[in-house]
Amino acid sequence: MATQVYVCHDLKSQRGEISAGLPPAYRLVPIAFYLTLVGCTAAIVWFEMERGRSMVDAQASAAQAATYQAEAARVANERARIEALNTRATAVAKWVEGALNLQPVCVAVSRGAGRDASISELVLTRNAELPDQVRLELKMSKADSGVMDATLQGIRNLDFRAYSAQQSTDLDQLDYKATLVWQNTAGAGK
Repeated sequence: MATQVYVCHDLKSQRGEISAGLPPAYRLVPIAFYLTLVGCTAAIVWFEMERGRSMVDAQASAAQAATYQAEAARVANERARIEALNTRATAVAKWVEGALNLQPVCVAVSRGAGRDASISELVLTRNAELPDQVRLELKMSKADSGVMDATLQGIRNLDFRAYSAQQSTDLDQLDYKATLVWQNTAGAGK
Protein backbone atom coordinates (compact mmCIF):
# COMPACT_ATOMS: atom_id res chain seq x y z
CA MET A 1 0.00 0.00 0.00
CA ALA A 2 1.30 3.06 -1.02
CA THR A 3 0.43 6.49 0.36
CA GLN A 4 0.31 9.31 -1.82
CA VAL A 5 2.32 12.32 -0.68
CA TYR A 6 1.58 15.74 -2.06
CA VAL A 7 4.60 18.00 -2.06
CA CYS A 8 4.01 21.68 -2.70
CA HIS A 9 6.99 23.61 -3.94
CA ASP A 10 5.19 26.83 -4.61
CA LEU A 11 3.97 28.40 -1.29
CA LYS A 12 3.03 31.68 -2.88
CA SER A 13 0.23 30.34 -4.87
CA GLN A 14 -3.25 30.39 -3.45
CA ARG A 15 -4.27 27.12 -2.00
CA GLY A 16 -7.64 26.36 -0.73
CA GLU A 17 -6.50 24.18 2.08
CA ILE A 18 -4.30 26.92 3.60
CA SER A 19 -5.96 29.65 5.71
CA ALA A 20 -6.40 33.04 4.21
CA GLY A 21 -4.21 35.99 5.34
CA LEU A 22 -5.12 38.39 8.10
CA PRO A 23 -7.55 41.17 7.37
CA PRO A 24 -5.95 44.55 6.54
CA ALA A 25 -7.22 46.10 9.81
CA TYR A 26 -4.91 43.82 11.79
CA ARG A 27 -1.96 45.63 10.32
CA LEU A 28 -2.76 48.44 12.75
CA VAL A 29 -2.13 46.18 15.80
CA PRO A 30 1.67 46.67 15.81
CA ILE A 31 1.21 50.42 15.30
CA ALA A 32 -1.24 50.53 18.22
CA PHE A 33 1.20 48.46 20.31
CA TYR A 34 4.06 50.89 19.68
CA LEU A 35 1.80 53.90 20.24
CA THR A 36 0.70 52.32 23.55
CA LEU A 37 4.36 51.86 24.54
CA VAL A 38 5.08 55.52 23.74
CA GLY A 39 1.94 56.63 25.65
CA CYS A 40 2.84 54.51 28.69
CA THR A 41 6.37 55.89 28.65
CA ALA A 42 4.99 59.45 28.46
CA ALA A 43 2.56 58.71 31.31
CA ILE A 44 5.37 57.26 33.46
CA VAL A 45 7.52 60.34 32.82
CA TRP A 46 4.58 62.64 33.61
CA PHE A 47 3.68 60.72 36.81
CA GLU A 48 7.30 60.77 37.93
CA MET A 49 7.52 64.54 37.37
CA GLU A 50 4.26 65.05 39.29
CA ARG A 51 5.52 62.84 42.13
CA GLY A 52 8.69 64.96 42.33
CA ARG A 53 6.60 68.14 42.43
CA SER A 54 4.34 66.69 45.12
CA MET A 55 7.38 65.74 47.22
CA VAL A 56 8.73 69.29 46.90
CA ASP A 57 5.28 70.66 47.81
CA ALA A 58 5.07 68.29 50.80
CA GLN A 59 8.48 69.45 52.04
CA ALA A 60 7.46 73.09 51.59
CA SER A 61 4.19 72.44 53.45
CA ALA A 62 6.07 70.70 56.28
CA ALA A 63 8.48 73.63 56.54
CA GLN A 64 5.58 76.09 56.53
CA ALA A 65 3.75 74.05 59.19
CA ALA A 66 6.90 74.05 61.35
CA THR A 67 7.16 77.83 60.88
CA TYR A 68 3.50 78.25 61.87
CA GLN A 69 3.94 76.02 64.91
CA ALA A 70 7.00 78.00 66.00
CA GLU A 71 5.06 81.24 65.50
CA ALA A 72 2.10 79.83 67.44
CA ALA A 73 4.42 78.81 70.29
CA ARG A 74 5.99 82.29 70.28
CA VAL A 75 2.56 83.93 70.33
CA ALA A 76 1.45 81.59 73.16
CA ASN A 77 4.56 82.50 75.17
CA GLU A 78 3.98 86.19 74.51
CA ARG A 79 0.33 85.83 75.51
CA ALA A 80 1.30 84.03 78.73
CA ARG A 81 3.83 86.79 79.47
CA ILE A 82 1.21 89.48 78.84
CA GLU A 83 -1.34 87.66 81.01
CA ALA A 84 1.24 87.38 83.80
CA LEU A 85 1.97 91.10 83.46
CA ASN A 86 -1.76 91.81 83.46
CA THR A 87 -2.20 89.76 86.63
CA ARG A 88 0.66 91.59 88.31
CA ALA A 89 -0.62 94.96 87.08
CA THR A 90 -4.11 94.15 88.37
CA ALA A 91 -2.67 93.25 91.76
CA VAL A 92 -0.67 96.50 91.81
CA ALA A 93 -3.75 98.49 90.77
CA LYS A 94 -5.79 96.91 93.56
CA TRP A 95 -2.98 97.61 96.00
CA VAL A 96 -2.70 101.24 94.84
CA GLU A 97 -6.47 101.64 95.06
CA GLY A 98 -6.42 100.34 98.61
CA ALA A 99 -3.19 102.08 99.58
CA LEU A 100 -4.64 105.44 100.29
CA ASN A 101 -2.51 108.32 101.30
CA LEU A 102 -2.05 108.24 105.05
CA GLN A 103 -1.31 111.94 105.38
CA PRO A 104 -5.02 112.85 105.82
CA VAL A 105 -5.23 110.33 108.68
CA CYS A 106 -2.26 111.98 110.39
CA VAL A 107 -3.85 115.41 109.95
CA ALA A 108 -7.19 114.16 111.33
CA VAL A 109 -5.43 112.71 114.40
CA SER A 110 -3.48 115.92 115.03
CA ARG A 111 -6.56 118.11 114.59
CA GLY A 112 -8.57 115.85 116.90
CA ALA A 113 -5.92 116.14 119.61
CA GLY A 114 -6.44 119.87 119.77
CA ARG A 115 -4.21 122.29 121.71
CA ASP A 116 -4.32 120.74 125.13
CA ALA A 117 -3.36 117.15 124.36
CA SER A 118 -0.02 116.18 122.93
CA ILE A 119 0.70 113.19 120.74
CA SER A 120 3.66 111.29 122.10
CA GLU A 121 3.54 108.44 119.58
CA LEU A 122 1.66 107.84 116.34
CA VAL A 123 2.34 104.66 114.38
CA LEU A 124 0.50 103.78 111.18
CA THR A 125 1.35 100.30 109.86
CA ARG A 126 -0.02 99.20 106.52
CA ASN A 127 -0.77 95.53 105.90
CA ALA A 128 1.11 94.53 102.72
CA GLU A 129 -1.50 91.98 101.68
CA LEU A 130 -4.51 94.13 102.55
CA PRO A 131 -3.45 97.71 101.80
CA ASP A 132 -6.84 99.16 102.71
CA GLN A 133 -6.25 98.10 106.32
CA VAL A 134 -4.00 100.25 108.49
CA ARG A 135 -2.95 99.44 112.04
CA LEU A 136 -3.15 102.61 114.19
CA GLU A 137 -1.23 102.92 117.45
CA LEU A 138 -1.69 106.25 119.21
CA LYS A 139 -0.34 107.48 122.51
CA MET A 140 -1.47 110.87 123.78
CA SER A 141 -0.80 112.65 127.01
CA LYS A 142 -3.24 115.04 128.69
CA ALA A 143 -6.07 113.55 126.65
CA ASP A 144 -9.57 112.69 127.73
CA SER A 145 -12.46 110.88 126.06
CA GLY A 146 -13.63 114.07 124.30
CA VAL A 147 -10.26 114.42 122.58
CA MET A 148 -10.38 110.77 121.57
CA ASP A 149 -13.95 111.13 120.23
CA ALA A 150 -12.92 114.15 118.13
CA THR A 151 -9.94 112.21 116.78
CA LEU A 152 -12.08 109.19 115.85
CA GLN A 153 -14.70 111.44 114.26
CA GLY A 154 -12.00 113.01 112.07
CA ILE A 155 -10.89 109.52 111.03
CA ARG A 156 -14.51 108.49 110.29
CA ASN A 157 -14.91 111.58 108.10
CA LEU A 158 -12.12 110.16 105.91
CA ASP A 159 -14.20 106.98 105.35
CA PHE A 160 -12.06 104.88 107.69
CA ARG A 161 -13.74 102.68 110.27
CA ALA A 162 -12.00 101.43 113.39
CA TYR A 163 -12.16 97.71 114.16
CA SER A 164 -10.71 95.76 117.08
CA ALA A 165 -10.18 98.97 119.01
CA GLN A 166 -8.39 98.84 122.35
CA GLN A 167 -8.19 101.87 124.57
CA SER A 168 -6.39 102.13 127.89
CA THR A 169 -5.73 105.04 130.20
CA ASP A 170 -2.82 105.23 132.61
CA LEU A 171 -2.69 108.41 134.69
CA ASP A 172 -2.67 111.12 132.05
CA GLN A 173 -1.49 108.80 129.23
CA LEU A 174 -4.08 107.49 126.73
CA ASP A 175 -3.19 104.46 124.59
CA TYR A 176 -5.37 103.61 121.61
CA LYS A 177 -4.89 100.73 119.17
CA ALA A 178 -7.20 99.84 116.30
CA THR A 179 -7.31 98.53 112.78
CA LEU A 180 -8.56 101.16 110.38
CA VAL A 181 -10.40 99.81 107.34
CA TRP A 182 -11.18 102.13 104.50
CA GLN A 183 -14.83 102.03 103.48
CA ASN A 184 -15.27 102.88 99.81
CA THR A 185 -18.59 104.70 100.10
CA ALA A 186 -18.40 106.28 96.64
CA GLY A 187 -17.83 102.93 94.91
CA ALA A 188 -14.60 104.13 93.30
CA GLY A 189 -11.00 104.51 94.41
CA LYS A 190 -10.15 107.57 96.41
